Amino acid sequence: MTYLDGTFQSFQSLILLEPISSRSRLIWKDLSPKRYKQVNRQTLLEFLSQLMIGFENLENHQIKELVDHYFILRNSEGNIQTLSTKNISDWRMNKAAYLKEISRIFQQHL
Repeated sequence: MTYLDGTFQSFQSLILLEPISSRSRLIWKDLSPKRYKQVNRQTLLEFLSQLMIGFENLENHQIKELVDHYFILRNSEGNIQTLSTKNISDWRMNKAAYLKEISRIFQQHL
């Protein structure tokens, strides 16, 4: 399964925070370990936190706007899902072991 799909140019636009067209957005397909029909938004947020310096200091609505601008979130059935400020608050408060492991993996490979 591909968790992140898109072009190099789309990823580069994210890294440089450059404008991107809605049809060129990156697609995030990581599934929730507890609800297989849901997109794992916390993994995406942890990925962005490791990728972008200061990401965790953004306000919840800024994080939501950034994700909405650069990503399309799709579940296992291909349905588009959205990120809410509650998802972001949950990520900020979550101390789950799997997020710590994801953080460690990202740190090794980014």
